[in-house]
Amino acid sequence: MEFANLLKRFNRNLEITIIDENETPFQKVLGKEVGGILKQLHEKNGIKFKMDKKVNKISEADKDNLKTKKIFIESCKKDDISENEVSFYKKNEINNVIKKDFIYADLIIFATGDSPNNVIN
Repeated sequence: MEFANLLKRFNRNLEITIIDENETPFQKVLGKEVGGILKQLHEKNGIKFKMDKKVNKISEADKDNLKTKKIFIESCKKDDISENEVSFYKKNEINNVIKKDFIYADLIIFATGDSPNNVIN
């Protein structure tokens, strides 16, 4: 998130989206309350969040005649679906519903976690 904030300060026109499997950023280290406050601060600076989501795959794509990346994301929680979707899936007896979505990106930066790996193999 620090790098996202730095990039946004450098160029306010950048569209930055953070994808995280937790409800709030830094949830495992700082808890939901502090993570929620940090999320709100970054949202005020124009950074977008896709929380409770994970990256399923990344593929090449064309958008507006430009080469870019398409990032496929899916929900980490079954309850992240609308009431209409729930009734459809119940009616059709489909279990383990996962809502899927995608975003386009010109640049992808992977952050591997919010706790240090201090074990040397």
